[in-house]
Amino acid sequence: MPLARASYLDRLLACPGGAWLAQADTRGPGAIAAANWGTAAHAWKETGLYPGGTTGVALKKRVAASGIDRLKLWPVTGVHEVALAYNVVRGNVMMSTSKDAAYNDRWKAAFDDEWVTGSLDFVDDVFGEPWLDDLKTGRLVHYKDYEAQQSFYVMAWCLADKGKLTRSRSTLTHWPRYPLGGLPSRFGVTMEVEYLELFRDKLAQLRKDILAKDNSLLSTGAQCTYCPSRGACPRLAQLEMETE
Repeated sequence: MPLARASYLDRLLACPGGAWLAQADTRGPGAIAAANWGTAAHAWKETGLYPGGTTGVALKKRVAASGIDRLKLWPVTGVHEVALAYNVVRGNVMMSTSKDAAYNDRWKAAFDDEWVTGSLDFVDDVFGEPWLDDLKTGRLVHYKDYEAQQSFYVMAWCLADKGKLTRSRSTLTHWPRYPLGGLPSRFGVTMEVEYLELFRDKLAQLRKDILAKDNSLLSTGAQCTYCPSRGACPRLAQLEMETE
């Protein structure tokens, strides 16, 4: 299996323990419903189509109430849902040419622990520079919480599409379920080549840290809040004992 998913990089770079400690799905019904909503919104972003059932009905109502312009936000000149894999040891990248989500899930899962995999939401060129956007539907969204994920997508896309790292624009489009009539907000950063080179080095070091499985590398902080390895983390257990 791959070393990591792109969506998990921010957590792993803060604390690599989630890569070797046991995990448990601790999400409640609310979190699962929010994830389903996000999946539906992403599908609509890509195709303009609505899923069946109550989620599709609710999403259609949300779109009508907000007056969101899908093609203005994500122009037809861009590409949606690109599956990528980056080798942190050799520095090469692979890109799937399939648009079938189930196939791409299998494609990403087939890589070994030298690879980080993920699917970027949307990419286009603006004035000759790559622009990558990621749709977020959670209640609160801060760019810093997704910086590593976005850095991975930018780095892997540049290598796959241009064969080299280039100055790029990375944005998040925040469009939560409520308020019903609220429009998305978009914010982001420009990533320079020097920054992307440093990020590439971080991924190489992350693999070394993960393979070491050294519990002294565990750290606590905001990354612990929704960590699926909370119940198996000796660092958290130690802190709980110290505070009793």
